[in-house]
Amino acid sequence: GALPSAGRFGEAGTAMRRRLAEGTQDARRFLHAGVIAAEAGRHDDASQWLRKADSVRAMLLPSEADELARRLADTP
Repeated sequence: GALPSAGRFGEAGTAMRRRLAEGTQDARRFLHAGVIAAEAGRHDDASQWLRKADSVRAMLLPSEADELARRLADTP
């Protein structure tokens, strides 16, 4: 999204929390939440969202699945 691309992780995190509160099981949302959390230094949150994205990974495009795999490999 535009906010993370601009380095505005706090605002991006707020926007993402609103979208996640809707309860939709969306691998892309979970992946983006994980990326935003990781970039903001919230590694426990990032790990949680990335694992959640992995649980519904069939919804991801191949490039998104590749990014998820890379990020999972880098997440403790």
